[in-house]
Amino acid sequence: MNQVRVFIWLFGAIAGFSHAALNTEDKNLIVSAASKAGGEENESCSYTTRRNDGKTVQEERYNAGAENPWRLLTVDGKLATTKQKESYKSEYRGNHPASLGLDDLDFTEFSRVESADDVAVFTFVPKENGEVMDEAIRGEMIVDLTTETVTSMEVKTIKPFSRAMVFKMNAFRQFFELGYDEEVGAVVMQNLDMEMRGKAMLKKIEVAFNMQFFDFDCPR
Repeated sequence: MNQVRVFIWLFGAIAGFSHAALNTEDKNLIVSAASKAGGEENESCSYTTRRNDGKTVQEERYNAGAENPWRLLTVDGKLATTKQKESYKSEYRGNHPASLGLDDLDFTEFSRVESADDVAVFTFVPKENGEVMDEAIRGEMIVDLTTETVTSMEVKTIKPFSRAMVFKMNAFRQFFELGYDEEVGAVVMQNLDMEMRGKAMLKKIEVAFNMQFFDFDCPR
């Protein structure tokens, strides 16, 4: 994934899963939903994050355009102390939550697997530079049929996999909740759940946290 594409490389056709080309109605639905999502033009918006790793809850403010854009606001519900601010290093350096880049999705690789009166569910597997990353990873996107907007995306492993004998992924899951933000005027990422367990160079890796994105402020 490049810097401003919100995990778009994570999606393609599911290997071994029943896959059928989208009909015109489904393709039009996805095009409509993608058009309502934020893009590069929204990267000038500032925002606040709340990160909870199960031990500490801290709020940070991203001020777009500033020389040092990240600022620590609170730790466990209390205003950050001078010492905490001086030792602070932001742990989030990912994509801008208002720049989703959904218009880059490859419509030929979608498959609708479920539908109801109010939602449609589409499935995928990861891709990077046009190539399937690994058949052990599966993706899902849910579209609200009433508003024609993407409400959530999930990426997870369906079995462990290894890379180059030095990296093993035992479990991986990212779940994104999306919603319309009036200040941005587009659908943005509002919530992210992340879990990962594996090994790299024999070193154990365990990551689990939740992040919320809110209080957007965009230049006019």
